[in-house]
Parts: sequence; C-alpha cells; structure tokens
Amino acid sequence: MPTTALSCPQCGGVLPKTARWMLVTCPQCGASVSANKHLVRRAKFTLAYERAWANAGNFIDSDDYVKIGHRTVRLIARLGRGEHDDVFLGQTEGPFPERLTVKISQLADATHNTKRALSALAALQVSTHETAPFFTTRIAQVVASGTNPLGRMSGRGVVLLRHPPDYWGSLDHVLAHHATGIDARHVVWMWTRCLDLIDFVHGSGWVHAALSLDHLLVHPHVHAITLIGWSRAEATAQHAVMRVRDFTQLAWSMRRLVSITDHHDDEGHPPLRDDVPKPLAELLIRSSEDHAWLMRCDAADISAALMHAAAASYGRRKFLVFNPRAAAPV
Repeated sequence: MPTTALSCPQCGGVLPKTARWMLVTCPQCGASVSANKHLVRRAKFTLAYERAWANAGNFIDSDDYVKIGHRTVRLIARLGRGEHDDVFLGQTEGPFPERLTVKISQLADATHNTKRALSALAALQVSTHETAPFFTTRIAQVVASGTNPLGRMSGRGVVLLRHPPDYWGSLDHVLAHHATGIDARHVVWMWTRCLDLIDFVHGSGWVHAALSLDHLLVHPHVHAITLIGWSRAEATAQHAVMRVRDFTQLAWSMRRLVSITDHHDDEGHPPLRDDVPKPLAELLIRSSEDHAWLMRCDAADISAALMHAAAASYGRRKFLVFNPRAAAPV
C-alpha cells in the first residue's frame, strides 16, 4: 500500500499526519502548513462574515425588501394573493441566504387573522400528539413575524415561513390546468393525505376551518400534501360540529376535482363525472352531505372508509405518476 510522507515545503522537516486536513505548525521552522487547499483562516472568514452582514443592511427603504428583526428579505416573486395577505417568495440577505415564504398583510391594521394563524401554528409545532414529529413538517413553520419598517409596505404585518421545497402549487392551480377535472384515482391519495393531516390537527386540539383547494399545496413527485391558510383556525376540535365542518369542507374540495363544473344538479351542485367509480362517488357524497354519519366519525374512520372504497373501485394499490399540468398517462 503506497504511503505519502508529509514534509514542510519551507525546510523539508517531517509534518504530523493531521496536516492533511488542518493547519499545523512545522516543529522545525515554525511555519504554518496544511495540505488542505480549501482551508480558510478564521480571521479571514470572520472578516468576510462581518462584511456580508454589513452589506445585507444596504437595502434599507427599498420596496423590494422587508425587514423583520435582524432578517432583511428580498422579495423574488409573487406566489399569490390570499384573503388577507399577499404572498411572495423571498430570500434572506446575508452570508447564509435562505428561501422563505413571505406573507404581507394587505391592510396595515389587519392583525387579528394573522395572530390567530400564528397561535395555531405555534401550538401545533409543540403538539404532543403521537404523529407530531412527522406532521409538524407538513404544515407551515414560522421563522419570524412582525411589522415591516421599509418602503411602501412600511407598517404592514409580515410573517416569514420556511418555504416548502418542491411543492408545485395549490390544488386550485392544478384544477386550472385540468378543465374536466383530474383522474379520480389521484383523489384517493390526495384525500388520504389530507385526512392524515386533519387527524393530527384535530388530535392536537385544533380545527383548520378553511379546507378549500387553494389551501392545499401538492408535491406531485412524492404524493404529499401540506396545509396553508390558517387564519380561521380555532382551538375547538373537542366539539364534533367543528370537526364535521373540516370533513365536509375537505370532501367538497375533493368533489370539485372530479365534478362537471359547467353543470349543476337539482340542488345546485356540480355533478360527479360518470367515470368516477360508484363506491368512491358514494363516499364523496356521504362525506360532504351526511352530517349525522360524520358526527360519529373521526378522520381515521373516514380514511378507513376511503381505503375500502378505493379497493372496491380500483383493486390493488399502485403508485400513479401525477402531472399537475396535464393528464397523467394511463
């Protein structure tokens, strides 16, 4: 096995083997030596670090930036407009930039809904529910909040959230790319993921209360769903009526994905497409209209019924490629 002798380039003296990865002092001539070409001296790194933070403060009073605490965030692109907030993709300025979702209140005094959302998200992040370690990563994670002092948006409330990587967009955006709705097989996994999340939320003592398609973000590659839009959340999950409201809202959202949107039945509801299998169609209707049944259910009960309906409709489970922009291949 070949070996490499480390010698000082200045005097030729033998160096310890740690010179391969760190800075050492030659025992013969006292020179500082290292074989690591990427080594950075602490003093130079500290200067560069302080210079980067100093440069991060050079954008005061710009309309393209918001500032919360020590974080200055550059607004990169608009993601959407909610009921109470404008939503942007942002990136922090400084030596370690981070992509964030930036929610900016549309009105300077619109704080009640923001406080309610922040209270819900904070409570869920410290939930003791048995599934909390996993599902706290499937809801919005607050980085910071406060009032922006910069530019034309001065005085607006701002919430900085960790930007969920690889999430394509909302199911409302998906529906915009599918004029006749999506393949009903995809509704099975979407509904299942949502019920799993709702089971965690209800088990933690909260209800979402706004489970519309624009509040459900989809990750098409790994079939994941995350919840946004927490401004109506309430800590009243112990009341069955409040839980039922979540179930019915979610079921109606799933129905929209497989409905004929330009037609309505005698009750004013868009009918389900003919290609939706009968067991799945019956469960969609029951979960959105049969309140007496829902009062006796929790999210796990509906999920079990969905698995039974899916098995009766499609047989054995299999992974389906989901393309949010076009119909998936059969």
